[in-house]
Amino acid sequence: MASRFSHGVEVVALTRGAKGVTLLSEGEKIKLPAAQIRKEIDSTGAGDVFGVIFGIELHAGKDIVDAARIAMWAAARVVEGPGQGNLSRAFASRRRN
Repeated sequence: MASRFSHGVEVVALTRGAKGVTLLSEGEKIKLPAAQIRKEIDSTGAGDVFGVIFGIELHAGKDIVDAARIAMWAAARVVEGPGQGNLSRAFASRRRN
């Protein structure tokens, strides 16, 4: 089904939880491993965060692999706690560095 969606679009991203993401782009399949997490507490919203961050990073000019890696990093921070997990703190720390 994902292959059907990939025709006529730049990229389709299939999130696979702890197994990472598969990107379909221009007939190519790219599998990336998931970002490391300290401990999974609550995965609610991780896929949504991935989608939003992935879209933002693509719009900002990142290539699909870099955009996916940043999005997976953000999703990994979400699963580390309830609600937003460690996402807000991680982004604040990342901006300082």
